[in-house]
Amino acid sequence: MKKLLSIILIIFSTATLAETISLASWNIRNISSNSRSDAELGLISVVLARYDFIAIQEIRTDTKALDRLVKILKDEFRLDYSYVASKKVGNSSRTEIYAFLYRTDLVKYTEDSAFVYSDVNDDFIREPYCAAFLAGQFDFSICTIHTEFGDGKTEPRKEVKVLGDVYRAVTKESRRDVLIVGDFNLPANDEAWNDIESLDNFEPAIPLHTPTTIADKSFYDNIWYTKYSDELQKESGAVFEFDEMIYTPSMRKEASRQVSDHRPVSVEIKID
Repeated sequence: MKKLLSIILIIFSTATLAETISLASWNIRNISSNSRSDAELGLISVVLARYDFIAIQEIRTDTKALDRLVKILKDEFRLDYSYVASKKVGNSSRTEIYAFLYRTDLVKYTEDSAFVYSDVNDDFIREPYCAAFLAGQFDFSICTIHTEFGDGKTEPRKEVKVLGDVYRAVTKESRRDVLIVGDFNLPANDEAWNDIESLDNFEPAIPLHTPTTIADKSFYDNIWYTKYSDELQKESGAVFEFDEMIYTPSMRKEASRQVSDHRPVSVEIKID
């Protein structure tokens, strides 16, 4: 396993310049300690090691799998990561935990800044989770969400349309740059994004019609940022097709089961 992970990391790793960090968002399918073997977490860690900061969705039950991932990243790749995680969120049987995983040598968590959005109107199936971080000179707040798929339109649209309220809650006491990331279960050109108060100056980092699931049919995952941000490198939005690099085309089921049915999305951010 150790030799395999080292070889894969060499093939897929991307150099991180001192002037930038690579920030990602990834829905890791149904990740929990009970459902993941060491081999599966090893493959997941190979993907995670590409990035300096990762917002993770769809963590089930507890954060033990994150603890195992942090250990693998330390032992196998000599990379020091830490994380902050939410409590279980959700008002249905599809509850989950959100987390922000980050390299401690490049990113610092702003103590006591993390919070689950206070959803007094019960707009969200799973309330967004937000926290503040500092990377070099880049001081930012980030919120992550996994909307309910529902019928594929009604449910996620209802949740996306109130993300402006989340943005206002984050900026109420801070002037940090704000990122809203996650699995929105809607493409970035869906009508739901058009009339969101407070988000009219936001743009998606991932190009339209770029598949973010291994089925190559959905464009659900994205990183939304203010168009006036000087730090975010606007042409750097990318989707990592780990399934096509690690697996053969006939092994999509294995890629989904062992790693995830979603691909990570990322962007480069200047921090100098």
